[in-house]
Amino acid sequence: MRSPLDLALGRSLRNILNDQWDPIGVAADGIVDEYDSYIWPLLTLLRRKPAPTVQDVSDALLVIEREQMCWPGQANRAWAAAEALLAQRWRDSTGAA
Repeated sequence: MRSPLDLALGRSLRNILNDQWDPIGVAADGIVDEYDSYIWPLLTLLRRKPAPTVQDVSDALLVIEREQMCWPGQANRAWAAAEALLAQRWRDSTGAA
């Protein structure tokens, strides 16, 4: 079971994925859970030590787009989303970043 803090972080990550990434354009239609299956793997990446770079996170988003969604992937959008994700603090329930 996930802690309340982890659930709050998941909601924050969901918001960034919908607002900054949204490769298939569903957020404008009010669909907010389309990318939920990517939240926990991405959160694990964001908490990794040493901290991931913008390139690492952008690459992860592009892999999702290309290999899991079978979309061509848009590097500029993935990079912008990666920057937004890395601008946040992704602490776990123990307080570790």
